[in-house]
Amino acid sequence: MKPYYEHAGITIYHGDCREVMPAIAPVEAVVTDPPWPVDVQYVEGNQDSWRLLSEVGRWSAVFARRLVVHVSATTDPRWLIGIPDTLPFLCTRWLDYARPAYRGRTLSADVAYVFGHEFPPAHRGHMLPGRTIASRNGDTRAATGHPTPRKYEHARWLCRWYGGDTILDPFAGSGTTLRAAADLGLKAIGIEIEERYCEIAAKRLAQEVLPLTEGGR
Repeated sequence: MKPYYEHAGITIYHGDCREVMPAIAPVEAVVTDPPWPVDVQYVEGNQDSWRLLSEVGRWSAVFARRLVVHVSATTDPRWLIGIPDTLPFLCTRWLDYARPAYRGRTLSADVAYVFGHEFPPAHRGHMLPGRTIASRNGDTRAATGHPTPRKYEHARWLCRWYGGDTILDPFAGSGTTLRAAADLGLKAIGIEIEERYCEIAAKRLAQEVLPLTEGGR
């Protein structure tokens, strides 16, 4: 399959991840913000969201050492039941905002569910941190053109501590995980089904320096 973008160890494929993943070589970690459900009823009524994550989980169980699922802290975790038992649960990591918004009386935050295998003790220190905070909010939707943006600082933190030398993001969106991996000197592969987001991601990757105020999915 011909890449949509390929430069300096970063590759983007335009297509459905279920069709592209079988052609991808094993990676150390899958780090992704997948299409997520609103609530349990939505999962039961729309199996696409559940099935997509389940298929990524099955692929990760065979071809990756870890799967890191980055979502809003208000996303119902019962949605994760489709991830196979052969990819054991490792930990939950909190991704806070310096200036959180509100949903009713609930402060917004992100969370990462980490499945798979731990790093050896020598990996970038003896202990892996469990929490970080994005110090700058920025206008992420305007910056990325994506309706469900994630913070660049969060993505970079996850890639650094829980990613690995080669990362796959099967729901690459506007390329935040790929940009974070590139800035850390890691290799990364992104798959995105909508061509307009492939183009946005390619343009972001062409930048030499990513402003810290920028974020996105």
